[in-house]
Amino acid sequence: MTTQQPSLFGSAVDHIVEGLDPIIQEIEALPFADQVEALNRIRARLHEVSPFRDEPVDLVLWVPRDRVRPNHWNPNVVYKPEMALLIHSVDVDHYTQPVVTHHNDDGWVVTDGEHRYKVGNMPRFARRLHDYLPVTVTDTRTEEEHMASCIRHNRARGAHKLTGMSLIVDAMIQAGWTDDRIAEALGMDADEILRMRQVGGVAATYNRPYNRAWIVDDGREDIDTPADPESGEEEEDGPGDVD
Repeated sequence: MTTQQPSLFGSAVDHIVEGLDPIIQEIEALPFADQVEALNRIRARLHEVSPFRDEPVDLVLWVPRDRVRPNHWNPNVVYKPEMALLIHSVDVDHYTQPVVTHHNDDGWVVTDGEHRYKVGNMPRFARRLHDYLPVTVTDTRTEEEHMASCIRHNRARGAHKLTGMSLIVDAMIQAGWTDDRIAEALGMDADEILRMRQVGGVAATYNRPYNRAWIVDDGREDIDTPADPESGEEEEDGPGDVD
């Protein structure tokens, strides 16, 4: 005997759903672009009363693909086999995940899913999607917060270009973020942050000159020490110096 699975929808809300029929008919009578706008606005209104409204995935919007653009700092890279598999997945399974974005005055900027964005811009998929892309919107405000969100999405998968990561860490440092804040935001430890600093140059990211090093005099030969840059004295050439 087969056990019947419980229905996702209970009869208590049947009258609410049935009340949507006239609205659905109105939407179906609209031109295509107006249909999409109406559905987006209805979803957004329902999202406001959803118990899951704190979760971006609760609201997936369809937006014109020319209003979505990639960010300029994503350090994630997908290799050819994985990219081919992604294309095949979108071809066979269709879009199962939206492109994660943040919104600004110019439209939507990709936070995560740049490769899904690229696939959606391929001619055959663009035609299938009527030149739209599915997006969710994260609640981030500053450029550094957008970067941190991107890294959090990426670190669980894929491969990172070290130079891209180091540039992001440097941008956060320049914005006044402490090492502790960067570590928490990006899921890094102190050693990882130091390595990212080293890729771009430790002196540059710390934005301060090196201290003079300790030099041990073992009595076997003369030791030349650098001149103090603040003293105005010129450094003398030692035996091994080359002009």
